[in-house]
Amino acid sequence: FLRKNAGDIPLTQGGVLVLDGIKTISPEELSEVRTFFEIEAAGLAAERGKQNPQALEAFGKSYRELKKNLEANSLYDASVAGYQFHNVLAELTGNKLMVKMLKTIWSENMHFRQLVLLKGDEKEELRIHTRIYNAVMAGTRRSPEKPCGSI
Repeated sequence: FLRKNAGDIPLTQGGVLVLDGIKTISPEELSEVRTFFEIEAAGLAAERGKQNPQALEAFGKSYRELKKNLEANSLYDASVAGYQFHNVLAELTGNKLMVKMLKTIWSENMHFRQLVLLKGDEKEELRIHTRIYNAVMAGTRRSPEKPCGSI
């Protein structure tokens, strides 16, 4: 989803990563970390989601909002909906540290998306998020992208 060779981008001033001395990261670095946490979060959410019906309902609502905005090619609104989707996904893991880590990553991701997201990747983004949504709703801890991986 990212432009090739976008170069490092300054992190937002309020982010935890800046406090740890990291001033810039590449879009590829952010994407790798986001994917790592997203896959595990989806697996945990699939296992534990039924224990939190209100969050599961909010997850469905956030997915429908994300889908609607991606189909309408509204990248800003899709970014906002994506932020909510990932926050609820993290909540469904039942792991407070996972919630904090994904919120930190997503605060930076929102900044990156405005700078380097390619328009036209909405279908691929929707496909991936639909697979995550379906796995969580089915309670299936199986990789939508990597058949041998966790979610």
